[in-house]
Amino acid sequence: MTYLSQQTYCLHRGLSMKTVLFFPYTNQLGSTIPSVTLANQLREAGHRVVYASQGKYTHVLEQKGFEVKPINEISYAQYRRHVDRNNVDFYAPALIHHFIDQERNLIDAVKPDLIVTNNRPTMKITTQLAQLPMATIVIPALTRYYNHHYFIPENHFLNTLYPFGDVNKVTPAWFRRTAFLLTMKQWAIPFNKVLRSFKLPAIQDFLSVYEGDVTLINQTKGLMPFRDLPANWFFLEQSMKSTHGTSHSWLDALKALKNNGCKIIYVSMGSSSLKSYPLVMKAIARLVDENPNYALVSSYVGMENTIHRHARIFLEPFIHAPEIMPLADVMVTHGGVNTLSECMLQGIPVVGVPEQGEQLWNLKYAEHQGTARVVSRFQLEKNPQLILDAIQEVIANPGFQQKARSFAEDIRHQRKNDLSNRLIEAALSQWLG
Repeated sequence: MTYLSQQTYCLHRGLSMKTVLFFPYTNQLGSTIPSVTLANQLREAGHRVVYASQGKYTHVLEQKGFEVKPINEISYAQYRRHVDRNNVDFYAPALIHHFIDQERNLIDAVKPDLIVTNNRPTMKITTQLAQLPMATIVIPALTRYYNHHYFIPENHFLNTLYPFGDVNKVTPAWFRRTAFLLTMKQWAIPFNKVLRSFKLPAIQDFLSVYEGDVTLINQTKGLMPFRDLPANWFFLEQSMKSTHGTSHSWLDALKALKNNGCKIIYVSMGSSSLKSYPLVMKAIARLVDENPNYALVSSYVGMENTIHRHARIFLEPFIHAPEIMPLADVMVTHGGVNTLSECMLQGIPVVGVPEQGEQLWNLKYAEHQGTARVVSRFQLEKNPQLILDAIQEVIANPGFQQKARSFAEDIRHQRKNDLSNRLIEAALSQWLG
């Protein structure tokens, strides 16, 4: 919908067109896509939607027809350098001030009525200074209402300091929770320094920067465990309009393999699994080379020239997930919330290789449900055969498929009566009319 047609649409309905400015982190696809469902909904309602973006996946937003304005973002290399050490200390006060200046300049130019942010924590300060309402989109694990007993991610220093392999398994709940909260308080320190400089109230911890006037959890209700949410918190249901990619020329060939009994291994490890991905792909490619009963589908993430191609290996820059997932016998994934959610909703069993942050928590919950097997990246580096053992176990054991389908059916039944999108629309109407 063009700007002029949006105005006409609003006039026809007797509405006042509002402007909504979105701030995702577009150097990661997983932080780019989640807002698209909401942005489509607002655009279809006749509002002007503008994105602030100049990261790696800005083109995804442009392809979907959104107006995009440039904004500085943390480089992906810088992001990974720090997140791999389980910290976000790259948000030094000087950098926070720089981003706030950029954000305020853009707000002055666009004059939005509402800000929506996904994984850009400086907006917590900027929206207060601009006196604008803010809706935030947040992954489940970065909320204080997430109710799973895994709190220490695989890349946390405690997992490498102690010889236990997984601190979550051998330490009491109070210790795990305390370690997590202390980390969140540590991450909040540079933000509180900036808040003090603007004479604004301090935040409790880093989780607070993801809490808006309305907070939207990037998750289908029921997929992950939560305690009761406050009245201004909602689950953001994704729609297929949010997906990225186009149909593949080899789709019929893949379907033919499936019909002939070939097991389809779909590898989707996101834009950030740079360390685990080569180990996983080389091991699975070897399995497919040696065994005609397997086929591999994956985005190649820089490996297009290192994987031997033949009739049962399908590699593309981006995989159109809606077409491929129904064919998959197993999904190999890093455990990002978007990919794992789709697997749980479609009843696809999972082999997970977590690499950072909340991915271990997500995958461990799926494993707890009996729909996944988790392989440690640190163990995989020592023994690549582990990924093949896990894949073959999940495919051979019908219990994984049965539990995955049963879980998905329960969620679909719950969704029939779910009013999440209507509740979000009602919550935002106080600013959008």
